[in-house]
Amino acid sequence: LKPVPIPTLSSNSPICNGQNLNLTAIGGSSYSWIGPLSYANLTQNPQITGAAPNQSGVYHVTVTAANSCTAAGNITVTINPTPTVSAAGSTVCVSQNINLSSNSFAGSSYYWIGPNGYSSLNQNPSLSAPVLVTASGNYTVKATSAVGCTNSAVANVTVTSMPVPSFTSNSPRCVGSNLSFNASATSGAVLYSWTGPNSFNANITSPGVNNVSMAAAGVYTLTVSTGPCTTYTSQTVVINALPTPTASSSGPVCETKSLSLNVSSNNMTSYSWTGPSGFNSSLQNILISNATQNQSGVYNVLVIDNHNCQAGSSVNVTVMPNPILSTQGAKVCYG
Repeated sequence: LKPVPIPTLSSNSPICNGQNLNLTAIGGSSYSWIGPLSYANLTQNPQITGAAPNQSGVYHVTVTAANSCTAAGNITVTINPTPTVSAAGSTVCVSQNINLSSNSFAGSSYYWIGPNGYSSLNQNPSLSAPVLVTASGNYTVKATSAVGCTNSAVANVTVTSMPVPSFTSNSPRCVGSNLSFNASATSGAVLYSWTGPNSFNANITSPGVNNVSMAAAGVYTLTVSTGPCTTYTSQTVVINALPTPTASSSGPVCETKSLSLNVSSNNMTSYSWTGPSGFNSSLQNILISNATQNQSGVYNVLVIDNHNCQAGSSVNVTVMPNPILSTQGAKVCYG
């Protein structure tokens, strides 16, 4: 009797999707392999390049010895699928956390790497604020399934610098003047939003308020933003009331008499009178001696207070002519 060959089979199974499957047989002089998906091969140690999970299963080999006797054997191989993996990053401000997230097969392990030497073994890691702008970039996560197969995904992160708000105003102002703001010193801002007293709001760099009233006094806030970054700064604006001068005189007076001009606002820093016949004076209260008729008319006074606010008043003065007296006598006889 001829001896029957005794085949011995082996493989590198289990493997992952895309790896090469190596089948090995010994015990004969020729070999005939068959397997899943109509696989057939006549080599002793065939290799399936880039094997896929649907090529998993039982592989049979028929071994023929030199004496033409044959024997059969089989081996079961497993080709594990590549784990699916997803990754997500975020767009954040330097004052916010960077949150990374990933998902894959149940039981998978994770390994993240990113800018500035970052690494983490967490599935959903977080970088705590404050974070650097240099933390922007691609973060790569590698997921390893429970059977050792791997896949990678990339998440993009953008870190935005915080804008720096700054503005000036021409405060303090007087009632009736114009209030202006200038935020040109602000850096890194894309959007501007102003709020303030008396329902003030604006969305430009340097707004203003014309003809201000006392209601315009108070706190004005500039809020600036760039992407997810928002910050603000505030200033207090002062609006000063106008002085309330009242001009008066001792008129009407008769010519040659003294005429006095007065203004009621005290503690002003400046007084400026003008009137008929080129009259002017910087005194608060004025005495005109020996008044004449050509000094009749309107006298205006402008006062300026210690806030540099100014207002005026006027008074109409009459200098009346003196009456003209005439006498008449008669001739008479004596005795």
